[in-house]
Amino acid sequence: MKLTTRRIAFAGILAALYAVLTIVEGLIAPGLAYGNIQFRFAEALAVLCCFTPAAIPGMVIGCVVANIYSSVGIWDTVIGSSATLLACLVTWFLSRGLRSQVSETLSGAERGEAERKSSLRKLLLVFLVPLPTILFNAVIVGAELAFFFPEDQAFWTAFGGYALSVGAGEAAVLYVLGVPLLIWLLKDCRLNRQLCTICQKTPPRGSQSHGAALLILLTFSAEGRRSGPQSRRWAWFAGRLCPGR
Repeated sequence: MKLTTRRIAFAGILAALYAVLTIVEGLIAPGLAYGNIQFRFAEALAVLCCFTPAAIPGMVIGCVVANIYSSVGIWDTVIGSSATLLACLVTWFLSRGLRSQVSETLSGAERGEAERKSSLRKLLLVFLVPLPTILFNAVIVGAELAFFFPEDQAFWTAFGGYALSVGAGEAAVLYVLGVPLLIWLLKDCRLNRQLCTICQKTPPRGSQSHGAALLILLTFSAEGRRSGPQSRRWAWFAGRLCPGR
């Protein structure tokens, strides 16, 4: 990933937001942010890894800072942050083909019955995005809690209970807050374009480039007075801004 000012700023803002949300939640309800439930509201931000790799260092650094206040101490800054790192990396790589498919699906207008069914199948892929975060935290954080807080149980018995509770807390946050956030970002053309700019990838169809192309066509062709090579040049330019139309 090439470092740019935009990506560094995005990662820094995300890290600060994650850390502040988790620390404040820990002060209000310590059992939710650092306990065996792991109901961290900031974990909903993990879906941003679907758009740009700049979210990965932001999530990891924010988790490191937040875990300093954990009851496990320095170990949680290493083990818990490792779970976040692995989850974000897997989310990014698994979502590479999903970004364009889903954004086209959610920004589509009129579709036939067959296309609509296909779109619904693609839309279901959105609900797979939180799975890496849920699974990695359930396994790694669950094992960490079972090691430090066995509660007079065998390791695997404690691990099973902790993994279920951590996984349930992660699933609740990600599916109640994270998935709606993901869908909203995919549907909002302006935010989608900004995230694609941070990622330095071509914005998906349906973004603001269509508005620019239509504005050019309206400005130079609405009166029907321009013809010949000049109008064709403007039509060609609009076509480059608006591929696929």
